[in-house]
Amino acid sequence: MVTSPRVASIKKYFAPLKDPRVRNRTQHRLIDIMAIALCGVIANCDTWAEIVDFGKTHAAWLKRFLKLAHGIPSQDTFERVFAKINPVAL
Repeated sequence: MVTSPRVASIKKYFAPLKDPRVRNRTQHRLIDIMAIALCGVIANCDTWAEIVDFGKTHAAWLKRFLKLAHGIPSQDTFERVFAKINPVAL
């Protein structure tokens, strides 16, 4: 996997964000979830289902920058993670 300066800057931006999930009980990295959501919103996605569809449609492209060891997270995963993230921290 090649890390471009743009991806590195996204990782740097989200690095201070604390992962609200239980450690060692997650399948998806927080940075992967954040990056897919960000790309989906930029691509005009309005719902978690649309973000998941965007991720699945663009999975090959996303895998160039993200690990995605367990594929694209589910709609429920996006919803749970974003419900727990401190909005002020974003």
